Amino acid sequence: MRLTIRRRILLWYVALAALLIGGFSAAIYWLVERSTYAALDDALAARGAALAALVERERVDDESPDDEAQADGGEAGEQQAADADARGHDHRREHRAPRDQRQRPFEIVVDWNPTVLAPYEQSDPTVGYMVVDRESGRVVERSALISALGLREGDLVAPETPASDDPGPAAARTIRAPAGARLRVLARDYRIEHDEPDEPEPPIRVAVALVENLWETDALLSRLAATLAAIAPAGLAVALALGWFLSRRIVDPIAAITAAAEKVREANLAHRVPRGGSGDEIDRLADALNAAFERLRLAWQQQARFTADAAHELRTPVTILRTRIEVSARSPRTTDEYRAVLADALAAVVRMQETVEALLLLARLDAGAATPVRERFDLSALLARAAADHAGAAQAKSLAIRVESPPGLLCHGDRRLIGVAVSNLIANAVRYSDRPGEILVEAAADDAHGGVTCSVTDHGVGIPAEQLPRLFDRFNRADPSRSRADGGAGLGLSICQSILAAHGGRIAVESQPGVRTLFRFHLPGEAAGAPREPRA
Repeated sequence: MRLTIRRRILLWYVALAALLIGGFSAAIYWLVERSTYAALDDALAARGAALAALVERERVDDESPDDEAQADGGEAGEQQAADADARGHDHRREHRAPRDQRQRPFEIVVDWNPTVLAPYEQSDPTVGYMVVDRESGRVVERSALISALGLREGDLVAPETPASDDPGPAAARTIRAPAGARLRVLARDYRIEHDEPDEPEPPIRVAVALVENLWETDALLSRLAATLAAIAPAGLAVALALGWFLSRRIVDPIAAITAAAEKVREANLAHRVPRGGSGDEIDRLADALNAAFERLRLAWQQQARFTADAAHELRTPVTILRTRIEVSARSPRTTDEYRAVLADALAAVVRMQETVEALLLLARLDAGAATPVRERFDLSALLARAAADHAGAAQAKSLAIRVESPPGLLCHGDRRLIGVAVSNLIANAVRYSDRPGEILVEAAADDAHGGVTCSVTDHGVGIPAEQLPRLFDRFNRADPSRSRADGGAGLGLSICQSILAAHGGRIAVESQPGVRTLFRFHLPGEAAGAPREPRA
């Protein structure tokens, strides 16, 4: 099924809107997720630094903590152990190595600080921590969440984590616990210097791993995704409605232009497409169509006039020929009478042949079939031959044809077609010269514009000013009665104009009735497109 312009616009608009809404929603989700995880990682890094600040040495005496508790009094020792078990975070006794395996006179512990450690001791904590002694590999302490999730040292702390005074930016990762929970983990190594100058001891290295359960973060992001997914269809619905409205606003003027253009018929070429008046592309389209319709109207009128004139021009010799033949066929004639009839018939046929050849040449020029052959030729010689061809007709009217042109003046164009144009201008000058005189044919190089300029001047009857605008129309005659008597069809000047237009040239006329008439035409040079002839 072929889609209309309106539907195509609507589909493109909705597709673009869906792409923009989808991209905008994805960008919002990505930015929120990124900012949420960045804030989470920063919080984990701050908690890790706070935990590292609580790590300290605890000197190991010869007696165990249990013995010390008994030595101090059984009741006090039992109370201290009970307090430690109640806190749930102090695992120093649990992870302390046997005395005979100790290599250092101290062990690493996490000092109790309720401000820092309180979030890890809630009934349902979402954060947890683990502190690992890097030298011995012993887990110094772990929170209740780590134990509840079943996480091991290798799940949180990598052996190759480098130690540094400046741990650098957070490098958190997301893992999944054995129970299925998604966790955000940040593990860093810290180097802790001994702060008592009187007792120099080497620095200790610990790895602090922070863990946070992501169920709240995942719930937040899930709600955001659901909200964006709910907004997207509403946005598409709005885009669809807006696209439908815009497509109507765009297509309706085109539909109006189409309806108006369909009303233009051969009998109604004066009908025009309405303009919206906004000056936009639709108005420009309406202007272009109206201009095309106006050219079509003028061309149709010219064609109708041309057809009528051609029919009238051919009807006259055909009528003469038929009349002569019919009269001669009614009764026997003498030889001289038959010769006279044949002479009239021949003249009528010659006139029809000239008219048909002129019409054929004009048709070929209009259709572009008579493409000029670009060549370089001697214009002076061509003018001399054209003047010689019309010398007999000029002498019969006591006229002299004088050619003024520099010898060897070169011209670029079709020699045959330019010869036809020059011959028509000279024949026109001879035909309309009503008294003895001179016809001047001049040619010269046009240094200002390039190419050559040629003119034909006569001192005949001239052309009235009101006839000048239509002078080059086909079958137009400044003096219809005289031209018909002389055999002119009113096509010579039209042929000249078409030939010069095909060469990229132009023709103009100046006339003072009873004084002078001058036809001047210009032919462009090689720069106008005529190729050079190959030189030997």
